[in-house]
Amino acid sequence: MFVIGVVEWLAQLDKSTLRLVILAALGALVVIVWVVAVAWRRVRESASRASVTAELIRRGMSADEIVRVLLAAQLAEEAEGGSGAADDPEVLLVKHLTDNHYEGEDVQRILDAAREEGGIDDRLVALVKTMASSWVDTESIIGVIRGRGAGKPTAISA
Repeated sequence: MFVIGVVEWLAQLDKSTLRLVILAALGALVVIVWVVAVAWRRVRESASRASVTAELIRRGMSADEIVRVLLAAQLAEEAEGGSGAADDPEVLLVKHLTDNHYEGEDVQRILDAAREEGGIDDRLVALVKTMASSWVDTESIIGVIRGRGAGKPTAISA
């Protein structure tokens, strides 16, 4: 009944009014699709964050470690978007380690060693990124960091 009434009403309109009604309907459709797409993206992001958090809890990470990992991921996403928020070498270091599935405790130990040996710079980030992507164990990464800080030659820095 409703559809028949709408069709009869549209048939009575002149061409210019009909065009305006069609344009308004299309505009409303675009807005509705946009709102649904934004809502769907937010739902997917929330589900993804919940999944990551559950995995980190399953691995036995502490609340501080989980916050650090989630923050690093968020800052890395912002950096990829061009905001420049993740130019911090420490954030990039954490991102590379977590991207390569290092445990939270190991990430913290690597960060502590880097801080003790004079801080984290772009060269150290590149070095650790290379090692992490090759699945080098945590003790070896820490050894290289400590050797680098002491000025000792290492197999990787040769």
